[in-house]
Amino acid sequence: MTHVLSPEDAYQTILEQAIRFVSLRPRSTKEIQDFIAKKIFARLSCKNEELQNRLMKRMEDLGYSDDEQFCQFWIHARSRKNIKGYEAIKYELRQKGVKNAVIEKVMLQEARDEDEVVKAVSVLEKYLRHHDVNDPMACRAKLYGVLKRRGFSMDTIKKSVENTLQTRYNTG
Repeated sequence: MTHVLSPEDAYQTILEQAIRFVSLRPRSTKEIQDFIAKKIFARLSCKNEELQNRLMKRMEDLGYSDDEQFCQFWIHARSRKNIKGYEAIKYELRQKGVKNAVIEKVMLQEARDEDEVVKAVSVLEKYLRHHDVNDPMACRAKLYGVLKRRGFSMDTIKKSVENTLQTRYNTG
């Protein structure tokens, strides 16, 4: 069990913990706020908004609390390894407390349509390497489902599935 600290002792301890928390990976402002609030309550056994505001201000001053940077990190991370569509990424960012205006601003900076179709086609190619689907109609339904579950928009799904089917089955 942790002992209760004075607000000044808690400030330094929680600041160090918060810096360790953001060193693991970038965090949204909301994630940092929630982390700090939880630590304040654990250390002081009460809420202390003044201490929380001081800590958040310090995290901002140190450059750790920047939702635009966090969005860029998240979009790039989700576009590389386990490829997801922009709709799924937007949902995840909203779950992390990022405001819609910030999400839209960062999304506009990203190459939208062409990149999205290229990503979707790469997902489909990987899927087809591991699944043998010979019937074009059954294949179309399966490919739509694969991309929909990954959060791609319907426009992107249509373009990439048609592109993939044309390449695979030489249909016109």
